Amino acid sequence: MKKKIVLYELESECCGCSACEAVCPQNAITMNENGEGFLYPVLDAVRCVGCELCLKVCPLKTAPAGEEADVRRAGILCLSHKENYGAKIVAWALQSKLQELLGEGWQVGLIEYDGQEDRKFLETLTTTMNPVAVVQAADRFLSNRKRTAASGATAAKRTPQQREQRTERFRAFDETYLRKWGKAKRTLPFKSIAEQMRVMVVGSDIVFRPRFAQDYNEVYLLGCLKEKEGSIRRLSYAAAIASDDSRELQKLQEKYRDGMRNFDAISVRERASQRFLQTLTDKPVAYCCDPVLLHSCDEFAFVPDLGERGYIYMNVLDKTDNAVRYVKRLAEKTGSRVLFFTDSNYLEEPYAQDVFGDGPLEFIDRIRHADYVVTNSFHTCVFSILFHKPFAVFVRSDQSLKIRDLLDTFGLRDRMVAKGKAHFDMNRPIDWEAVDSKLAAFREESEAFLKNALFNENNK
Repeated sequence: MKKKIVLYELESECCGCSACEAVCPQNAITMNENGEGFLYPVLDAVRCVGCELCLKVCPLKTAPAGEEADVRRAGILCLSHKENYGAKIVAWALQSKLQELLGEGWQVGLIEYDGQEDRKFLETLTTTMNPVAVVQAADRFLSNRKRTAASGATAAKRTPQQREQRTERFRAFDETYLRKWGKAKRTLPFKSIAEQMRVMVVGSDIVFRPRFAQDYNEVYLLGCLKEKEGSIRRLSYAAAIASDDSRELQKLQEKYRDGMRNFDAISVRERASQRFLQTLTDKPVAYCCDPVLLHSCDEFAFVPDLGERGYIYMNVLDKTDNAVRYVKRLAEKTGSRVLFFTDSNYLEEPYAQDVFGDGPLEFIDRIRHADYVVTNSFHTCVFSILFHKPFAVFVRSDQSLKIRDLLDTFGLRDRMVAKGKAHFDMNRPIDWEAVDSKLAAFREESEAFLKNALFNENNK
C-alpha cells in the first residue's frame, strides 16, 4: 500500500514555494489560490505514488534523517536548472567549495529558479504600453527564435536514444552530486525558500546579464531579500554580465546600482563587469575565478574514465563555419577521430562521432583524454587549461568577453582564433608551468574573497 502524503495541515505550515509541485514526477500536485490570493499545493491522491519527493524538498519540513534540526543552510542561485554542462558543473563546484569552507553544522544547496524567460515577450506585450520595453522584449524573442531555427537541422539528426541517454545522465548527475533546497518559477516562491537561508550566494555564470537585471532583479539581484539585511549574508561569486555595451548598461545602471545595495560582498568574473559595477557602489568589487578553477585537476579523479583515446574533441556552440573547416583539416592532418558536441555544426564525415548523449561527467572525461580541443565554450576552455590540453578557441559573440578575460588571465590570448579565420597552429607551445603558477595565485585570491565574504564580522 502506498504511503499517504500530507503536505501540510495548517496554511502556516506551508510557504507556498511550489517546490513540491516542481519536483513531483507524477504531476500530482498543483498550486491553487486560497481566498486571499496566496498559492498552496493541492495533492491528487489518485496520481500520487507515495515517493515522498515532495516532502524531501519542502524547506519547512523537519530536517532529513542524519541532519541536525538546527543546521545552518546556505543557498546558491545559479543556472543549475539548465541542461547544460557548464551550468551543472559550476553548481557542483561552488556547492562543494562552499561546503568545504563552511564546514560542519552547515548544509549547502541550490535554489533552482526558472522564471520562464521565454514567455517574457508575451507578458510585456500584454502588460505594458511602453514601446521601448515591447521592442526590447520582441528583439530578445526573435533572437531566441533565430538561434532555435539555426540549430534545428542539427537537432533533427539526433536520435531518441541519444536524447534519452543525455537526459538520464543529467538526471543522475543531479541526484548524485547536487543538493537542492527547492525550485521556483515565480519571485514569491523563490523568496520563501531563500528566506530559510543563512547565506545566499548568487553565481556563477551569466546571472547579472542585462535581461535579468531588467526583468528579474528581484531574484538575481536579490531585491526580494533587501529587508533581510543582517539576518542573511548575501554575496555574489564570479557573476557575469556578459556585455560591455556601454549604451545598454547605461540604461540599466540604476537597476544595477539598486541591486548592488542588496549584496554584502560582490565578485564577478569579467574585468569589464568589475569596472562597470565599481562605478555604482562603494563596496569593493572583486575579480574572481570560475568555481571550477577553485578545484585542481586531481579533484576530478572521481569522474569515470570512458576508456577512449586518440581523438579531437570539438565543442562548438552556435554556427561557426571556420571552426568546422579547421577541425576537418586538423583531423586529416593528424589522422585523429573527431568527437563532437554542437548546437549547429553537424559533422557527417565517417571519422566524426556525435556525443550529444554525454552528460556532465562524460563532458569532463572527453576533455581530460583528448589529444586536441576545439571550442568556443567557456567551460571547455576552463577544463582544457586544468588538464593541460592543446586547444583553439573560436570567437563566439555572447561568450567572447568572459573567454577573453579567462585567456588574458593566464597569458593564453594567442589560443583565440580571430573571427573569419580558420588557420591556427594547434601545436604552438604553452608554458604550462607559468599557467599553473598564475592559476594558483588566482585560486588563492578567489578563495580568500569567499572566506572573507562568508566569515567577516557582519556574518555572525
